[in-house]
Amino acid sequence: MSSNTVTINSRLETIVPFTLPDAIQFDLASDQGSIYRIQMYQPPVPMPAAGFPILYLLDGNAMFTTAAQAVALQMRRPQVTGVLPGLVIGIGYPIDGLLDGERRRHDYTPSSATRARGAEQFFDFIEHRLKPVIAGMTQVDTTRQAIFGHSLGGLFVLWSLFRRPGAFRSHTAASPSIWWDDRCILVDEKAFLETASPTTDKSRLLLTAGSLEMTPTPHPARMSADAQAMATRLSVSAGDRLDVSFVEFAGESHASVVPAAISRSVRFAW
Repeated sequence: MSSNTVTINSRLETIVPFTLPDAIQFDLASDQGSIYRIQMYQPPVPMPAAGFPILYLLDGNAMFTTAAQAVALQMRRPQVTGVLPGLVIGIGYPIDGLLDGERRRHDYTPSSATRARGAEQFFDFIEHRLKPVIAGMTQVDTTRQAIFGHSLGGLFVLWSLFRRPGAFRSHTAASPSIWWDDRCILVDEKAFLETASPTTDKSRLLLTAGSLEMTPTPHPARMSADAQAMATRLSVSAGDRLDVSFVEFAGESHASVVPAAISRSVRFAW
């Protein structure tokens, strides 16, 4: 959008495109040729000795600005908020809108039929294409990498924890679609519990949901109840390798809960 001069209240005013300070955007291709829109926020502060902690966000077109501004605001008083300066990386698609329904379904959803081919490819893109690119642009603290996803994105976060543990230290699954494909994510949870070993360097999982996320039957989505039940199971069965928390946000629905979940995730991540 180009600059335009318009009359507002009988005065000449100039309208210019909005830009987010300290943020950049670029496109990056996967090995399969899929193009992703990457947005990156780096706070204007001296580089920490170990490098910046980093938060990867799924649905970057919709989530990035909220998360970047949450970090920028909360890091001003870390002694109160617990939020340190860190990188925020939005992973989205080259579209004008907020969500690409077809591509996110392919990328974010494990399937009992295909054994998560789309999720595997998307994970490989993050791990083997995106992470090296970001590391080449700035110094990253690889011991403090976090990932956030909402809804189907939250499902992918759970899949990555269960099937690719160790790629991230902190995981936020906000309103995860545990109901997807006859709850096939529970198969991955079971495999994780059967194969993972106790460790002194625990991963961390935050499950969140809004209190209004209770879709009437016969639809199988029971976001809050399912997330709380999973948190309880994992706390009991995987407490020696995983720190698990559950937060329910009162009065919030599946859409309205997103800003609250992002804010809590920023504090949880590092």
